[in-house]
Amino acid sequence: MLKFHLRALLACFLIGGASFPLSSSADPAKAKRIPKATVVEDLSEAIVFEKSSPWFFSFGATTRSIDTGFSLNGRQTSLNWRRYTNQQSGRGNVGLYRDGGNTVRYDDGFVGPHNLTGLGLQPGLAGGYVNSAGQISSMPSPTPFFIANTISFNTDTFSYRSTMDQSTSNVTNSDLGIGPYLQMGYHLTTIDHFIVNLVTGWSFIRTKHGSGNQNVANLTVTENRTTYTYQYDHLSLNPALFPPGTLGPLPGPITGFSFLVINSDLAATIPGFQAPRQTTRNSDRTAARFYAISSADLDVNLNETPFWFRNRQTSRTSGHLPYRRSDPQRHRLRPFQLRHLVPDGSLPPSHPTALA
Repeated sequence: MLKFHLRALLACFLIGGASFPLSSSADPAKAKRIPKATVVEDLSEAIVFEKSSPWFFSFGATTRSIDTGFSLNGRQTSLNWRRYTNQQSGRGNVGLYRDGGNTVRYDDGFVGPHNLTGLGLQPGLAGGYVNSAGQISSMPSPTPFFIANTISFNTDTFSYRSTMDQSTSNVTNSDLGIGPYLQMGYHLTTIDHFIVNLVTGWSFIRTKHGSGNQNVANLTVTENRTTYTYQYDHLSLNPALFPPGTLGPLPGPITGFSFLVINSDLAATIPGFQAPRQTTRNSDRTAARFYAISSADLDVNLNETPFWFRNRQTSRTSGHLPYRRSDPQRHRLRPFQLRHLVPDGSLPPSHPTALA
């Protein structure tokens, strides 16, 4: 599951922009308004107003810093892990060989009926086969004519379980976009010292964002192994007292005058011997690990077309403009007021002249 939030910094910066009024008068001289019977002595102090269009526009470049946040979680993660895990089965618990029963097969040998050389089948005794020397443990011998051992056989059974560890990864990302900016406005009216403009524009920004690869879930498969161990006490003639090749060495087959004691009453008559016994041991190991990796990418194309009214208060500058009437000897100063108007530097047609 992917969640993301987007926050754009609304501060807009104009780079290298320009603003132009659309003038309707090509000749500034025609826009001079000098009243009759008035002589301007210093033309550099005269203020000339040019009739301008109410339309104006500007252009430039805009920048926006866009921050994004990605929330990646593994709550919906699932996996058929049994399909990808090597699972073992094992023989399970096959039990001990019982006198007169069928041969019992283990993972590392078997135990079954035994023909004692020259005597045939003997109750309480069993033969079989031992796969490796690691199954044989020496024990004190009751007589120098025999050697005694404990022989172990094993089987296993396996079971599997999985555990899922899910998490949420929160990642933030920021990118600065630069794009074109256009603005157009219309001067609606001037009321007393306030200028009201209707302004619209367009800007375009493109940014790219990404979360990168994030680990949002871990699945661990655990193998439980149950090992069943079956132990039998074993007697055989001492091979040192017989010519080589007379007795087969272990590991190998248990035949001839080599046998397992399976009868508990018979075992009790031999010092140190016990009846066959079974033990169980459990162990765990990690069979497999799986990881869920998630990522997200976001491309932002921001087209912005705002509309707004702009209301600005004009500033006022007071001073005196020298002039004279028809009598060159009579001079006096006449007060006047100058108003600075629209922000693009032009003056609306409705503005009063500064020369009265």
